[in-house]
Amino acid sequence: NHWRHEVSVAAGEVSAPVFLPKRLGTIAVKVIPGASGTAEVEYTLDEPESVNNAPGSSDWQIWDDGAVSAVTTRALISVVSGLRLKAYSDTAVMQIVVSYDH
Repeated sequence: NHWRHEVSVAAGEVSAPVFLPKRLGTIAVKVIPGASGTAEVEYTLDEPESVNNAPGSSDWQIWDDGAVSAVTTRALISVVSGLRLKAYSDTAVMQIVVSYDH
């Protein structure tokens, strides 16, 4: 019982927000930067409707690892409403796996 989502973003771009399902449990996020690039994950605690209407105006925070240049996986221990990926100098991929809390 897992929800999975994958996002790819080109160098110099920021992905659209990924909204997490309700009643979620553990969140694992994996970032795969391109061979010559770095990437970072940003999260927000803002209401999904507000983020959807104006993602650029939302309060995005950079994950603790900052911009990474190697494959990095982290478990998020607090609830967030949305995630997005920012890529620098090469395409990057973000994989998200969420367990459901039933």
